[in-house]
Amino acid sequence: MVKTAYQKLWFYPLVRIAVVGILLSALLYQFHGLLSGGDELVARVLGWICLGFGALHGSLLAVGVIRYVIQVQRASRRLRALPSLVRDRLDQDLQTGDRINDLYFTSDFLLVYQLQVRSKQGFACIPYSEIGGVSIGQNGRAKNQLDILSPEGTVLHTVTYSLEVSQAQAEEIERKILSLKSRMQAVKDTSEEQSQRDRAVKQALKKTMSGLPAFFCSLAAVLGFLASIVMAEHFREKAELLEALQFPADAYGALLFWPNLLFYVVMYGGILVMLLCGVLLVRNLFHSREDAYAERASKIRILLFIGGALLFILLIGGVYTADVHTWENMARGFYLLF
Repeated sequence: MVKTAYQKLWFYPLVRIAVVGILLSALLYQFHGLLSGGDELVARVLGWICLGFGALHGSLLAVGVIRYVIQVQRASRRLRALPSLVRDRLDQDLQTGDRINDLYFTSDFLLVYQLQVRSKQGFACIPYSEIGGVSIGQNGRAKNQLDILSPEGTVLHTVTYSLEVSQAQAEEIERKILSLKSRMQAVKDTSEEQSQRDRAVKQALKKTMSGLPAFFCSLAAVLGFLASIVMAEHFREKAELLEALQFPADAYGALLFWPNLLFYVVMYGGILVMLLCGVLLVRNLFHSREDAYAERASKIRILLFIGGALLFILLIGGVYTADVHTWENMARGFYLLF
C-alpha cells in the first residue's frame, strides 16, 4: 500500500498545481522576449517575473512532496504498529481487492487510506462494531465528503473525494459495512456459543469425574494392603528359616520388624485415607442435590465400594494379625535389632 501511495504522488493536488506552474513559468520565460515587443526593460521584468513564479511553484512542489512523503510515512508507521496477526489478515484481505475508492473492506475493520492532515480525516482503521452508518456531507458542507458515523450519530471520520459522492454510492458503502458488521457479529455469537458449550462439557465432565479420585485412592489402599500382607508373609517365612538354621539374631531381626511395621502403616493409613474419601464424598453428595440421577448413583456406588473395601481391610487385617501374631513378631524383631 505504501508503494501504491508513492505512485499516486502525481494525483496529489498541490503537486499537480506546482508542476503545471513550473512548466508554464518555463514556457513564458522561453518566450518572454517575444512578449516584451523588443523592449529590453520589459523583457528583463518579464524574465524576473517568470523566474519568481518558477521559484514559487518549485518551492510549492518541494513542500508538497515533503508533506506527502511525511503523510505516507506516518500512515506506514501506523500500519506497522498494528499487531502482527491483524497485519497478516490485512495483507490477505487487501489481496482480494475488496475496496471502493480509498475505502478498504477488511474482515475486521474499515481501512481508510487517504493522506490528509485535518482532524478526523486521512488514514484510519475503524472497527465495524463502532460504525453506525455513512452519510454525504451534512450541514451544508461539500458534497464530495462522506461522513462515517457512529451508532450514536456522531462523525467518526470524514472521507474526501475529488468528485461529488452520489447517494447510490453512499448506500452501497453503508450496505457493505452493515453486511460485514452483521457477519462479524454472527461469527462472534457462534464463537461465544461454542465456548459456552465447551464450558458446559467441561463442567459435566468435572461433575462426572468428581467421585473417581476417591475410588482410585480406595483401590490403591486395598492393593497396597494386599501387597504389604504378601511381603510381610514372605519375610516372616524367611526369618523362620534363618532362625531354624541357627543364624545370628541380628540376621533375621530386620526381616521381622520392618515388613510388619510396613504392614501396620499401610493398613491403618489405608483406613484413614478411605475414611477421609468417604467423608468428602458424602459431603459432596449432600451439597450437590441438583446433580443428575446418574451422577448421584455413580457417587453412591463409589461410596459403597469404599465401605466394602474398608470392611475388607478390617476383616482380613484382623484375621491375619491374629493368625500370624504380627505384633509379637514386630516387637521381637525390634528387640533383636535394637
